[in-house]
Amino acid sequence: GCPLAFYMFFFAAHILKYMLKDPQLSILGFILSDNIKINNQIFVDNIALYLKDNPQNLTRTMNILNRYCKVLEVKVN
Repeated sequence: GCPLAFYMFFFAAHILKYMLKDPQLSILGFILSDNIKINNQIFVDNIALYLKDNPQNLTRTMNILNRYCKVLEVKVN
């Protein structure tokens, strides 16, 4: 495989991370101890999303994922 593949995925995954953490988009995740907020976790080639259970939050998250997939030509499975 291409030696750059990991780095390309790394940068693409971090673009999504910053989109999900954008305060203007208000994606609500969980609040852990010490008031630490989390809505995503990235490990190697996996991305997990942790979201508050409400329809608006899901709609905003799906809009971000759709935009991300369209621009980077990737698919969510």
